[in-house]
Amino acid sequence: MHFQDMYSDVAHLMFVKPNDALLKAMVHFWDPTYRCFTFNEVDMVPTIKEYSTLLHYDFKYPFRIYWKQNIDFRGPLANLMGLLVNM
Repeated sequence: MHFQDMYSDVAHLMFVKPNDALLKAMVHFWDPTYRCFTFNEVDMVPTIKEYSTLLHYDFKYPFRIYWKQNIDFRGPLANLMGLLVNM
């Protein structure tokens, strides 16, 4: 499977020129604790649909998790549970 098939047009974001004034304004309203934008007492975050539109990517599996590295969690998890694992 190719990158384009998996991630659609997300690579095109590298060629988008950011608007510096807009980014400065957005940073002012960003709340790092809650990871959202806060306007007065209203918290706003993009929805999956909005991310899908911005990235031109169809989130068929919205609960898919991407790992940075390949980690075998079965062994440590089995040890915690006191079970044997067939590797």
